[in-house]
Amino acid sequence: GGTTGFNSSTNDLTVWGNWGTSMKWGRQWSDKWYTNSILAYSNYFSDRNLLNSTEIIREDSVTTRTQGIVEKNDLKDITLKIDNEVLLNSSNQLEFGVQVTGNDISYDLSRNDTIKILDRKDQGITYALYAQDRWTPLKNLTVIPGIRVSYFDVTEEFYFEPRLSASYMLTPKIKVKGAWGKYYQFATRIIREDLSQGSRDFWLLANGENNPVSSSIHYIAGIGYETDRFLFDVEAYYKDLAGLTEYTLRFPGPRRGELDELFYQGTGYAKGIEFLAQKKAGKYTGWISYTLGQVMYDFPELSEDPYPALHDQTHEFKI
Repeated sequence: GGTTGFNSSTNDLTVWGNWGTSMKWGRQWSDKWYTNSILAYSNYFSDRNLLNSTEIIREDSVTTRTQGIVEKNDLKDITLKIDNEVLLNSSNQLEFGVQVTGNDISYDLSRNDTIKILDRKDQGITYALYAQDRWTPLKNLTVIPGIRVSYFDVTEEFYFEPRLSASYMLTPKIKVKGAWGKYYQFATRIIREDLSQGSRDFWLLANGENNPVSSSIHYIAGIGYETDRFLFDVEAYYKDLAGLTEYTLRFPGPRRGELDELFYQGTGYAKGIEFLAQKKAGKYTGWISYTLGQVMYDFPELSEDPYPALHDQTHEFKI
C-alpha cells in the first residue's frame, strides 16, 4: 500500500570538558635573580553523537532509517617551562626561559558508525627559547623588546616571533602605550563550515600540509588615565591572521571522494576598539567595558568575498 505517514526524531548529544593540573617550583637565587619552573598537564575532550531516525509508515509495514555522525576530539598537552628574571641594573630587567610542549591530539569523525570520514591521531613536540628586556631608558619611558624562537618537530622548522611594546607616562596620571608582535600556534582551530553536520569547530595539530601552522601579527595602541580611585582606558587593536583552516563536507569540489582532504586555507583580520572604566577604591568597586569589534575571514575557494567569522561580534558589553 501507499505511505500513510512519517515520524522523524533527532538526538544530538555533546559531552565536553577539560581538566588540568600543574606543579610549580620557584627559587630566589639572589636579590637580583629569580627562577620559576612549572610542569603542567591538561586535557580537553569533546564527544558528539548526532542521530537522526525516520519511521516510514505504510499500511502494511513500518520501515526505520537511521543516519548519524559521531565526532570525537581529544587534546592532551604536557608542558615544562623554566622562567628566569634577572635584574641587570636599575634600567634593565632581563627575562629569559625555555619551554617544551608535547601535544597528543586526536580527531575521529564517522558517519553511520561505518564510514570513517576523518581519523587523525597526531603527536608533536614544540621546543621554545625566549628572552625579553624591560628597559627604562628614561624615567617616564619603558620599552620591552623580545624574541621567541620555536622549533616544531612535525614540520621540522624554526619559527621566529619578535615582539616590541612600549609605554610612556605623559603626566603622572596619563599613559600612552603601544605593542607589536608575531605569534604562531601549532594546535590549530579548524572551523566547521557545515555547522549542522557537526561541532562549530574542532582542534588538530598542524601538519604543514592540509593544516598549516596558524599565525598572526598584532598591532595595539592605547591611552590610559589612572588615579588612586579610577582607571579609564581606551585601546585599539588590529590582528592580521594567516594559516586559517576551514573544513566542510558540503563542497567536495575538485577533490571529490578524498574526504580527509576537504580542508580549505584562508586568511583574515580582527580589529576593534575597547573602552574600560574602573572604580578601584571606596565602598563600591567594579568595572564596565565595551568593545566594538570585527573579525573577517577570506577563503577564496569557499567564497568570492570575505565574510564575518563565526565568533565575529560587533558589540560586547561587560560589567
